[in-house]
Amino acid sequence: MPHTTTTTTHQRPAMAFTGYVQGNAQVRTTLNAHSGQEVPTVCMDILGEGPAEPIIHLEQQFADHATAQACARRYTKGSHVLLHMPVFGVRLNLRNAPHLERLPDLPPVATAPAAANAEPELFA
Repeated sequence: MPHTTTTTTHQRPAMAFTGYVQGNAQVRTTLNAHSGQEVPTVCMDILGEGPAEPIIHLEQQFADHATAQACARRYTKGSHVLLHMPVFGVRLNLRNAPHLERLPDLPPVATAPAAANAEPELFA
């Protein structure tokens, strides 16, 4: 089984990784991006399988603390795991980039002239 795969679920691209939990999962409190409320969150680091062996930091939010604690107890150091996630939720943190290069600026995008009877843009 490859360490990463990409599929499409509900018309959104999704990814899957396999790997090994690096330490026992922990429950922490994080802010929910939609509500702004503090929620219990299971956190763990996973050493991904494959030639790159990426370290994946996983956070999964729960509605209540008891459910989060029960989930965290299942994932102990060395557990082999498969995780699924939407591509739009991926954040890359490149801590070992030996080279960075600035590319030339792109030319500005030409805009079409506005029609004489067009409605004004709300956020212009």
